[in-house]
Amino acid sequence: GLLDWVRQRLFSEGGSRLEHELAPDTVRLSIESKLRDQSFQSDLVTRDLRVVRRFVTSPSFGALFDVVWTPLFFLLLFALHWWFGVFAMCATASLVLVTWGNQKASRERLLEAETAEAMAQRQATEIRQNAELIQALGMREQISDRWRAVLGHSDDAMLKSMGRSA
Repeated sequence: GLLDWVRQRLFSEGGSRLEHELAPDTVRLSIESKLRDQSFQSDLVTRDLRVVRRFVTSPSFGALFDVVWTPLFFLLLFALHWWFGVFAMCATASLVLVTWGNQKASRERLLEAETAEAMAQRQATEIRQNAELIQALGMREQISDRWRAVLGHSDDAMLKSMGRSA
């Protein structure tokens, strides 16, 4: 359990760091692409970045690593003694029930995180819509910093949600 918690925290921190590193370039490319082609939907770039981050920080990402080893783990336990295998199967069923309860308990925090993320996406859309004005006023850096602050709030809410979940 402790190792799983550490692994999830590492994925969460890594996903947040990845997004914060790529966010300024994403905003810059979004604005430049919109200036070159008015029909370009530059908010898709920032949305894609959020999707990648959410996947890296999700439990599904960690489960990808577990799926490979789970059948081997069960086979090994049954090979040692059939009671070990039965115990592991019962423990797995218990974990499924605990996960279901955990999802219900952390729903409120997750909703808060999704609201903060929607606000960050809304701001990204506003940036895209006002790309020419932002460029003309030379406010690209300020807008990028402001958007990163909103992303930071969104990340904090997501980390709290994941902390409750963990």
